[in-house]
Amino acid sequence: MKKIIAIAMALVMMMAIAVPAFAAVEGGSNSGSDTIITTLTTKEDGSDPVWYTVTIPATQEIYWEATTTDIAYVINSQLATDDFVKVTVAGSGLLKKDGSTATLAYAITDTEYTATAEVVVDEADTVTIDTTNAAWATVPVDAYSDTLTFTAEII
Repeated sequence: MKKIIAIAMALVMMMAIAVPAFAAVEGGSNSGSDTIITTLTTKEDGSDPVWYTVTIPATQEIYWEATTTDIAYVINSQLATDDFVKVTVAGSGLLKKDGSTATLAYAITDTEYTATAEVVVDEADTVTIDTTNAAWATVPVDAYSDTLTFTAEII
C-alpha cells in the first residue's frame, strides 16, 4: 500500500509543477507580454522600397547577311505582391545609312516580356531582329543603323 501512495504522491507533485502556457489571442490583440510586429511598405526615410532595373545593351552589332540577331536584356526587381515588370520593344523596321536613302528592312520578334515574379534576380530575355536574305541583297554594303526603344512598366 505504501508503494501505491508513493506513486500517487509522485504523480500529484509532477502535476503541481507543470508550467502554464498561454497562446496569443486570435486576431492579433495584445494580451499582457505579447508583442505584435508588422512590416511597413515604406523605408525608414519615408521612401518607397519598390524598385526595378532593366539592363539593355547600349549598342548591338548585326553581322552582314545575318538573318536573325538576338539582343539580350536583364530584369531585376523587388515589387509589391501581384506587380510584375513588363518590357516592350519597338523600332522603325528600317535600318538606315546616314546621308543616304538606302534602307535595310527588318522585323522585330519577341517584342513583349513580363517577368515571372514580383522579385526577380537577373531574369534574362531576348528580342530578335529578323532580316531576310532578299533585304540584304537589295542594299550596298555599308553601315546601317536604327534605334530600338525599350519601355519598362509595372503592371
